[in-house]
Amino acid sequence: PINWSVAGFGSRNFDDIIFVSAGPVLGSGFFQNAGITQRAGAEIGLDGKIGPVGWYANYSFTQATFESNLKIASPNNPRAVNGEIQVRPGDRLPGVPQHTAKLGVRVNLTKDWTVSAESIINSSQFLRGDEANLLAPVGGYAVVNMNSQYSITDFLKVFVKVNNLFD
Repeated sequence: PINWSVAGFGSRNFDDIIFVSAGPVLGSGFFQNAGITQRAGAEIGLDGKIGPVGWYANYSFTQATFESNLKIASPNNPRAVNGEIQVRPGDRLPGVPQHTAKLGVRVNLTKDWTVSAESIINSSQFLRGDEANLLAPVGGYAVVNMNSQYSITDFLKVFVKVNNLFD
C-alpha cells in the first residue's frame, strides 16, 4: 500500500529575533529584533513498501519572509550603504530554501542487514548578511547519504554511514 499526507502550515512571529552577521570573524555578530516575520507553506508526502524495499518521497514549499521594514548591519554586503542594508516586507529570510524534496529507499537484504539511501534536494536561498535580497541567491543543491546496518545480536549492531556521498 501507498501512504500519503498533505499538510499546510503558517506562522507569524511578532518581535522575532534574528542573528546578524557583523564582523570580520566567521560567526561573529549579534542578535537583533526583526519585527514581524512570516513562514507559510505546504508539504506533501508519499511512502510505501514493496517486499523488502521501503521508500518515501516528500516535498515542501516554504515562503519565509520579513513583514516589517528594518535596517540591518551588513558590513560585508557589497550593496550595503554605510554598512547597512534596508529590509522591506516580502524580502525572503536567509537560509530558508523555498523548495525542499527528500527521497529515500531502504532495502532489507536479510533479516539482520539493511542498506538505505536518501537524497535531500534544496532550491536556492539567500545567505545571512543579505536579508534585503540584494544579491543573487546561492544555487540549490542535492546531497545523497547512505548507510548500512548489520545486527550481530539483539544487543549488538555495526553500521557504516556516509554523509554527502558524492562530495
